[in-house]
Amino acid sequence: MIKNSFRYRHIGHSIRILGAVVSTLTLLALVDSSAVGASVSGHAPAIASASTGVAKVAVAETTMHITGFDAAVARAHGFSIIMRNGVQMSVPSAHLASGPDNTIYGNCGKSWIYLTGTHLEYHYYTGFSVNTPAVEYHWQVSIVGPYSYDNNRTWGGGLAFRTTWRAPGSGDYNVPVDDSGYYDGKVIPSGSWALLDNGGYCTSGGPSSRTYVP
Repeated sequence: MIKNSFRYRHIGHSIRILGAVVSTLTLLALVDSSAVGASVSGHAPAIASASTGVAKVAVAETTMHITGFDAAVARAHGFSIIMRNGVQMSVPSAHLASGPDNTIYGNCGKSWIYLTGTHLEYHYYTGFSVNTPAVEYHWQVSIVGPYSYDNNRTWGGGLAFRTTWRAPGSGDYNVPVDDSGYYDGKVIPSGSWALLDNGGYCTSGGPSSRTYVP
């Protein structure tokens, strides 16, 4: 009976030791798992998916912008760096070398159209000045550009013996566009005239203007 009691105490002691070992191994496994998770999260931000439980890495994207120009590189490739309407831009040098006839003179007056370009936008104004007071006028402008762009506009009405007319009255028309490229404006002679008080029609000679929209 004494031997059996000793045997039972020995077995119980062994079981307690085994339980302590299992607990220690379980704790070490949990600590190791936490360390691995911390290492992964230290490389990239992760967002836990509620449906799958799998971490997803968040990726941020943004656009790029031109912040300056290298004039030497531009010149070597046929471009010039200019300042237009307070905005620095690069335009083909050939465009600067040969300007269109912005103003055309005649025996009864002069007419004009001027275009300038900025980023995806062009600006223009047009008008005429006659040597004799006028009572009426009609004016037509056509502006064409890349990909069959076509913008036509007409004006007309009384002049009350004035000798000048301009559209707009001051500043420029600002026209946003979708595409970069050359835009050409022209006063259409067949639709652009001033009726003078002596009965004569003073017709525009058809001035034109070209601009590059970057």
